[in-house]
Amino acid sequence: MCRLIQNIVLAEAVRCIELARRARTLEGRQTFQNLAEKWKGLAADIERAEASLEELNETGFRRSPTYPYD
Repeated sequence: MCRLIQNIVLAEAVRCIELARRARTLEGRQTFQNLAEKWKGLAADIERAEASLEELNETGFRRSPTYPYD
């Protein structure tokens, strides 16, 4: 599921890059380039989160029986 979301997010980054290329003003280009960077950052965050979840699953992480009161 995370991989699908990550692909969607990366597709949005690519779209913003294309819109930056087509922008008629410097401000428009910068805006879309900044948006593309934000989308790419979000994709990287998703990838890190997925790796962390996989690591927790491999180590057998379990919540405390008294959670959230511990």
